Amino acid sequence: MKKLTAAANAGLILCLVIALYVGFRLPNRWSVNYYIPSVFDGFWRRSLLGTLLYPFGALRFDYHFVAAVQALVLLVLVALLMAHALRSGLRIKLLTMLFLIGPAGGYLFHEVGYVEQLLYLMLLAALAFSDKRLSFVLMALSLFVHEMAAFTVIPIYLASLVVARRTRTAILHGPMLVAVFAVIYLFFQPPIPRISTACCRRSKRMLATPRVPTTTTSSAISSSAPSRRSTSPSPTGIASPLSSRSRS
Repeated sequence: MKKLTAAANAGLILCLVIALYVGFRLPNRWSVNYYIPSVFDGFWRRSLLGTLLYPFGALRFDYHFVAAVQALVLLVLVALLMAHALRSGLRIKLLTMLFLIGPAGGYLFHEVGYVEQLLYLMLLAALAFSDKRLSFVLMALSLFVHEMAAFTVIPIYLASLVVARRTRTAILHGPMLVAVFAVIYLFFQPPIPRISTACCRRSKRMLATPRVPTTTTSSAISSSAPSRRSTSPSPTGIASPLSSRSRS
Protein backbone atom coordinates (compact mmCIF):
# COMPACT_ATOMS: atom_id res chain seq x y z
CA MET A 1 0.00 0.00 0.00
CA LYS A 2 2.87 2.38 0.76
CA LYS A 3 4.40 1.71 -2.65
CA LEU A 4 1.07 2.45 -4.31
CA THR A 5 0.73 5.71 -2.37
CA ALA A 6 4.29 6.71 -3.27
CA ALA A 7 3.61 5.96 -6.94
CA ALA A 8 0.40 8.02 -6.80
CA ASN A 9 2.28 10.94 -5.23
CA ALA A 10 4.92 10.74 -7.95
CA GLY A 11 2.16 10.70 -10.55
CA LEU A 12 0.63 13.79 -8.97
CA ILE A 13 3.90 15.70 -9.23
CA LEU A 14 4.41 14.54 -12.82
CA CYS A 15 0.90 15.64 -13.81
CA LEU A 16 1.49 18.99 -12.14
CA VAL A 17 4.69 19.51 -14.16
CA ILE A 18 2.87 18.57 -17.38
CA ALA A 19 0.03 20.99 -16.64
CA LEU A 20 2.55 23.72 -15.84
CA TYR A 21 4.42 23.08 -19.09
CA VAL A 22 1.25 23.06 -21.19
CA GLY A 23 -0.53 26.12 -19.83
CA PHE A 24 1.80 28.48 -18.02
CA ARG A 25 2.22 32.01 -19.32
CA LEU A 26 2.73 35.48 -17.90
CA PRO A 27 -0.38 37.46 -16.90
CA ASN A 28 -1.64 39.66 -19.70
CA ARG A 29 -2.18 43.37 -19.33
CA TRP A 30 -5.96 43.10 -19.47
CA SER A 31 -6.07 41.15 -16.19
CA VAL A 32 -4.06 43.89 -14.47
CA ASN A 33 -7.08 46.20 -14.79
CA TYR A 34 -8.93 44.25 -12.09
CA TYR A 35 -6.28 45.29 -9.54
CA ILE A 36 -6.36 49.06 -10.22
CA PRO A 37 -9.82 50.61 -9.44
CA SER A 38 -10.42 51.53 -5.80
CA VAL A 39 -13.08 53.30 -3.77
CA PHE A 40 -10.63 56.16 -3.23
CA ASP A 41 -10.67 56.74 -6.99
CA GLY A 42 -14.47 56.93 -7.07
CA PHE A 43 -15.10 53.29 -8.05
CA TRP A 44 -17.27 50.81 -6.16
CA ARG A 45 -17.92 48.11 -8.73
CA ARG A 46 -14.98 45.65 -8.89
CA SER A 47 -13.06 47.88 -6.50
CA LEU A 48 -11.99 45.49 -3.73
CA LEU A 49 -8.59 44.53 -5.14
CA GLY A 50 -7.60 48.08 -6.01
CA THR A 51 -8.70 49.24 -2.55
CA LEU A 52 -6.55 46.62 -0.86
CA LEU A 53 -3.56 47.61 -3.00
CA TYR A 54 -4.15 51.34 -2.57
CA PRO A 55 -1.60 51.68 0.30
CA PHE A 56 1.12 50.60 -2.13
CA GLY A 57 0.63 53.84 -4.05
CA ALA A 58 1.84 53.94 -7.63
CA LEU A 59 2.98 50.31 -7.48
CA ARG A 60 -0.55 49.14 -8.23
CA PHE A 61 -0.08 50.67 -11.68
CA ASP A 62 3.17 48.79 -12.23
CA TYR A 63 2.77 45.65 -14.31
CA HIS A 64 5.54 43.68 -12.61
CA PHE A 65 4.15 44.32 -9.14
CA VAL A 66 0.60 43.31 -10.06
CA ALA A 67 1.85 40.29 -12.01
CA ALA A 68 3.76 39.16 -8.91
CA VAL A 69 0.57 39.40 -6.85
CA GLN A 70 -1.33 37.43 -9.50
CA ALA A 71 1.35 34.74 -9.58
CA LEU A 72 1.19 34.53 -5.78
CA VAL A 73 -2.56 33.91 -5.98
CA LEU A 74 -1.99 31.08 -8.46
CA LEU A 75 0.78 29.63 -6.30
CA VAL A 76 -1.43 29.57 -3.19
CA LEU A 77 -4.28 27.94 -5.11
CA VAL A 78 -2.04 25.23 -6.59
CA ALA A 79 -0.38 24.64 -3.20
CA LEU A 80 -3.75 24.09 -1.53
CA LEU A 81 -4.83 21.76 -4.33
CA MET A 82 -1.68 19.66 -4.14
CA ALA A 83 -1.59 19.60 -0.33
CA HIS A 84 -5.16 18.32 -0.20
CA ALA A 85 -4.44 15.69 -2.84
CA LEU A 86 -1.25 14.46 -1.17
CA ARG A 87 -3.02 14.06 2.18
CA SER A 88 -6.06 12.34 0.68
CA GLY A 89 -6.71 8.79 -0.35
CA LEU A 90 -6.00 7.07 -3.63
CA ARG A 91 -9.31 8.06 -5.21
CA ILE A 92 -8.75 11.79 -4.64
CA LYS A 93 -5.21 11.43 -5.96
CA LEU A 94 -6.46 9.84 -9.16
CA LEU A 95 -9.14 12.51 -9.63
CA THR A 96 -6.55 15.25 -9.14
CA MET A 97 -4.23 13.59 -11.66
CA LEU A 98 -7.03 13.41 -14.21
CA PHE A 99 -7.79 17.06 -13.59
CA LEU A 100 -4.17 18.12 -14.06
CA ILE A 101 -3.43 15.93 -17.07
CA GLY A 102 -6.59 17.04 -18.88
CA PRO A 103 -7.32 20.38 -20.57
CA ALA A 104 -8.49 21.89 -17.26
CA GLY A 105 -5.03 21.47 -15.73
CA GLY A 106 -3.29 23.46 -18.42
CA TYR A 107 -6.05 26.05 -18.38
CA LEU A 108 -5.54 26.51 -14.63
CA PHE A 109 -2.05 27.86 -15.30
CA HIS A 110 -3.10 29.61 -18.50
CA GLU A 111 -5.69 31.62 -16.52
CA VAL A 112 -3.05 33.23 -14.31
CA GLY A 113 -3.96 36.81 -13.44
CA TYR A 114 -7.71 36.58 -13.77
CA VAL A 115 -9.90 37.02 -10.73
CA GLU A 116 -11.52 33.58 -10.90
CA GLN A 117 -8.57 32.10 -9.04
CA LEU A 118 -8.92 34.64 -6.26
CA LEU A 119 -12.65 33.90 -6.09
CA TYR A 120 -11.84 30.20 -5.65
CA LEU A 121 -9.53 31.05 -2.75
CA MET A 122 -12.28 33.14 -1.15
CA LEU A 123 -14.68 30.23 -1.59
CA LEU A 124 -12.26 27.82 0.11
CA ALA A 125 -11.86 30.23 3.00
CA ALA A 126 -15.64 30.62 3.33
CA LEU A 127 -16.07 26.86 3.42
CA ALA A 128 -13.34 26.53 6.06
CA PHE A 129 -14.84 29.11 8.44
CA SER A 130 -16.88 27.59 11.24
CA ASP A 131 -18.63 30.91 11.83
CA LYS A 132 -20.82 31.30 8.77
CA ARG A 133 -21.28 34.99 9.43
CA LEU A 134 -17.67 35.45 8.39
CA SER A 135 -18.36 33.23 5.38
CA PHE A 136 -21.27 35.46 4.40
CA VAL A 137 -19.10 38.59 4.66
CA LEU A 138 -16.44 36.96 2.51
CA MET A 139 -18.96 35.94 -0.14
CA ALA A 140 -20.43 39.45 -0.13
CA LEU A 141 -16.94 40.89 -0.64
CA SER A 142 -16.38 38.49 -3.52
CA LEU A 143 -19.09 40.37 -5.41
CA PHE A 144 -16.92 43.49 -5.18
CA VAL A 145 -14.09 41.56 -6.82
CA HIS A 146 -16.32 40.60 -9.75
CA GLU A 147 -20.07 40.17 -10.15
CA MET A 148 -19.63 36.77 -11.75
CA ALA A 149 -19.14 35.42 -8.21
CA ALA A 150 -22.94 35.36 -8.06
CA PHE A 151 -22.90 32.67 -10.77
CA THR A 152 -19.72 30.75 -9.89
CA VAL A 153 -18.66 30.54 -6.23
CA ILE A 154 -21.77 31.71 -4.37
CA PRO A 155 -24.00 28.86 -5.68
CA ILE A 156 -21.33 26.39 -4.52
CA TYR A 157 -21.25 28.07 -1.11
CA LEU A 158 -25.03 27.86 -0.76
CA ALA A 159 -25.04 24.24 -1.92
CA SER A 160 -22.41 23.39 0.68
CA LEU A 161 -24.67 24.82 3.37
CA VAL A 162 -27.53 22.64 2.19
CA VAL A 163 -25.29 19.54 2.12
CA ALA A 164 -24.10 20.37 5.66
CA ARG A 165 -27.78 20.50 6.74
CA ARG A 166 -27.70 24.23 7.31
CA THR A 167 -30.70 24.90 5.14
CA ARG A 168 -31.92 27.78 7.28
CA THR A 169 -28.55 29.53 6.92
CA ALA A 170 -28.64 28.98 3.16
CA ILE A 171 -32.15 30.43 2.94
CA LEU A 172 -31.02 33.45 4.96
CA HIS A 173 -27.75 34.08 3.12
CA GLY A 174 -29.11 33.52 -0.39
CA PRO A 175 -31.49 36.51 -0.59
CA MET A 176 -29.01 38.76 1.22
CA LEU A 177 -26.29 37.98 -1.33
CA VAL A 178 -28.78 38.58 -4.14
CA ALA A 179 -29.55 41.96 -2.57
CA VAL A 180 -25.84 42.85 -2.51
CA PHE A 181 -25.57 41.88 -6.17
CA ALA A 182 -28.64 44.01 -7.02
CA VAL A 183 -27.19 47.05 -5.23
CA ILE A 184 -23.92 46.70 -7.15
CA TYR A 185 -25.70 46.24 -10.45
CA LEU A 186 -28.22 49.06 -10.01
CA PHE A 187 -26.33 51.74 -8.11
CA PHE A 188 -22.60 51.12 -8.45
CA GLN A 189 -22.29 51.19 -12.21
CA PRO A 190 -19.68 53.66 -13.54
CA PRO A 191 -21.18 56.95 -14.80
CA ILE A 192 -21.63 57.38 -18.53
CA PRO A 193 -19.53 60.27 -19.89
CA ARG A 194 -21.45 63.31 -21.15
CA ILE A 195 -19.90 63.04 -24.59
CA SER A 196 -21.32 59.53 -24.93
CA THR A 197 -24.84 60.68 -24.03
CA ALA A 198 -24.55 63.62 -26.43
CA CYS A 199 -23.47 61.29 -29.22
CA CYS A 200 -26.37 58.95 -28.46
CA ARG A 201 -28.88 61.80 -28.59
CA ARG A 202 -27.40 63.10 -31.84
CA SER A 203 -27.58 59.68 -33.44
CA LYS A 204 -31.19 59.29 -32.33
CA ARG A 205 -32.09 62.62 -33.94
CA MET A 206 -30.34 61.62 -37.13
CA LEU A 207 -32.24 58.36 -37.22
CA ALA A 208 -35.54 60.12 -36.54
CA THR A 209 -35.22 62.64 -39.42
CA PRO A 210 -36.66 61.31 -42.72
CA ARG A 211 -34.21 60.82 -45.53
CA VAL A 212 -34.73 62.16 -49.07
CA PRO A 213 -34.75 59.38 -51.66
CA THR A 214 -31.41 59.05 -53.37
CA THR A 215 -32.81 58.81 -56.89
CA THR A 216 -34.72 62.09 -56.61
CA THR A 217 -31.73 63.92 -55.22
CA SER A 218 -29.37 62.65 -57.90
CA SER A 219 -31.80 63.43 -60.72
CA ALA A 220 -32.39 66.95 -59.39
CA ILE A 221 -28.67 67.58 -59.15
CA SER A 222 -28.04 66.24 -62.64
CA SER A 223 -30.83 68.35 -64.15
CA SER A 224 -29.74 71.57 -62.43
CA ALA A 225 -26.00 71.16 -63.07
CA PRO A 226 -24.81 72.87 -66.28
CA SER A 227 -23.17 70.86 -68.97
CA ARG A 228 -19.41 71.15 -69.00
CA ARG A 229 -19.23 70.65 -72.76
CA SER A 230 -21.56 73.56 -73.55
CA THR A 231 -20.35 76.08 -71.00
CA SER A 232 -16.65 75.53 -70.80
CA PRO A 233 -14.77 77.78 -73.20
CA SER A 234 -12.55 76.10 -75.71
CA PRO A 235 -8.86 76.90 -75.32
CA THR A 236 -7.51 79.29 -77.88
CA GLY A 237 -4.22 78.90 -79.61
CA ILE A 238 -4.08 75.12 -79.01
CA ALA A 239 -4.74 72.83 -81.95
CA SER A 240 -7.07 69.98 -81.24
CA PRO A 241 -6.12 66.54 -82.51
CA LEU A 242 -9.62 65.98 -83.84
CA SER A 243 -9.57 69.25 -85.76
CA SER A 244 -6.17 68.50 -87.26
CA ARG A 245 -7.36 65.10 -88.40
CA SER A 246 -10.48 66.62 -90.01
CA ARG A 247 -8.39 69.20 -91.86
CA SER A 248 -6.04 66.62 -93.19
